[in-house]
Amino acid sequence: MNHAIVIENLGKQYLVHHKNKPKTIMESVLSGFKHLKPSETFWALEDVNFTVNFGEMLGIMGKNGSGKSTLLRLIGNIGKPDKGKIQVNGQVRALLDLGAGFHPDLTGRENIFVGGIIAGLTKKEVKQRFDAIVDFAELWEFIDNPLRTYSSGMTMRLAFSVAIHTEPNILLIDEHLSVGDTKFRQKCENKILELKNNDCAIVYVSQSPAQIQQFCDRALWLNQGIVMNYGIAQDVAKQYLASIHNQNKGQNDIFNYENQQKISITNITLIPDSEIETGSYLTVRIRYEVKEIVDNFVIKLNISNDEGQICCAVEKVRSSFSQIIKEGEELITINFARLDLSEGQYFVNVFLVESETQYIYDHHRNINSLTINSTIKTNAIICPPNTWEFMNN
Repeated sequence: MNHAIVIENLGKQYLVHHKNKPKTIMESVLSGFKHLKPSETFWALEDVNFTVNFGEMLGIMGKNGSGKSTLLRLIGNIGKPDKGKIQVNGQVRALLDLGAGFHPDLTGRENIFVGGIIAGLTKKEVKQRFDAIVDFAELWEFIDNPLRTYSSGMTMRLAFSVAIHTEPNILLIDEHLSVGDTKFRQKCENKILELKNNDCAIVYVSQSPAQIQQFCDRALWLNQGIVMNYGIAQDVAKQYLASIHNQNKGQNDIFNYENQQKISITNITLIPDSEIETGSYLTVRIRYEVKEIVDNFVIKLNISNDEGQICCAVEKVRSSFSQIIKEGEELITINFARLDLSEGQYFVNVFLVESETQYIYDHHRNINSLTINSTIKTNAIICPPNTWEFMNN
């Protein structure tokens, strides 16, 4: 087989230090001279096995803390495994931290040479690629300005362009397909697919099953460092989504079959798409059928992340609309002028609830997935628009 990467029984272990664990006097003294073995260890990765062929794209998915980035860094020779084997048969370029090595006081032109040389190119090779790098980044107007005058989006465009023009035959990507605006992101995606078609082996880490399905041939699903599934990307992504759907299903729902015979949800549509940018508008169309006329009910909608945390919620009493409730199909539209959620995987959940008893007529929970893309990396849930200004005293 034409393997670019071979991973066999890979394991990575970390030491767990307890801040509140009391030390003996001897331990306190010796800790200044040597590393003491703590009482616990943690396996970030355990018994991981897979291969990546040249001309193939492997997607790695899983929740935060599942070991995705750890695995990518080990393949990129950042750190050493504690057991198992990593075999890499080619020149690796890792997109783990866009802009690493760039200096804010150097111009864009100078930083291209810095980034290229760090990536292993000679000065002559950088010169040969220079025009193509700037063309791709669309930064000719600013190329001789200091990097500190660039926006974060401009910096990321430049860094991404430098990275992909080093022409690696093995490319590692840690959730950077969302670089820049929609138009530039599409250009990045096309370039990555071009590299793949030229026999570059690509490993792509993402929390977006939609992107895994769109770009990858095969996928690896990690959960707490353990491989849950490995195979055809479409199949693995569907199984991953199904597991998320079932995690909290029915845990706190007051729901019975008789209620569903009165009102049932028939369709939920997300507009413009199930994948949008942070700050974009979102319209949710809820179509349901009234099979038996009821006095009143509440339409509830919330958006939750892949860990089940509710990020926002809205609701409306049906009687607040002028139209009377009658048998047949109804359509409700909910418009969000802008959705300032941070990058990640979410679910749009809808509940039709009896007004007084809160019994649920029907619900779609953890079914309608929503992917939010953003160039801003944050651990927060909300990413509101903001401006900064320095004021002199």
